[in-house]
Amino acid sequence: MSNQYLDFWSKRPLPEYPQISDMPVTVIVSVKKVENPTNLFFTEQGRKLWGEHWLSWTTDSPQGRAVLTEQSGHFVQFDEPELVMQELTRLFKKLELQVTN
Repeated sequence: MSNQYLDFWSKRPLPEYPQISDMPVTVIVSVKKVENPTNLFFTEQGRKLWGEHWLSWTTDSPQGRAVLTEQSGHFVQFDEPELVMQELTRLFKKLELQVTN
């Protein structure tokens, strides 16, 4: 039996859910600038590479979208709940259109 979590993140179609590859996907990524970074990850170059990584990951999905935010840290849902709700609403509307068509 396959590990569905790993199958999803490796972007392989799941045998039980072949339609998953056509699902709308949004990734909200923090690229917040940190003053006096303590490690490479928080440097400008590190944040740029992090954003580029997620942008490239979402382009592999036909309906992928990356939202980069400089306003939040790791917990976007606490720092910018309105951004999360806006993206969820957008996804639900997109799914609703797919179901009704």
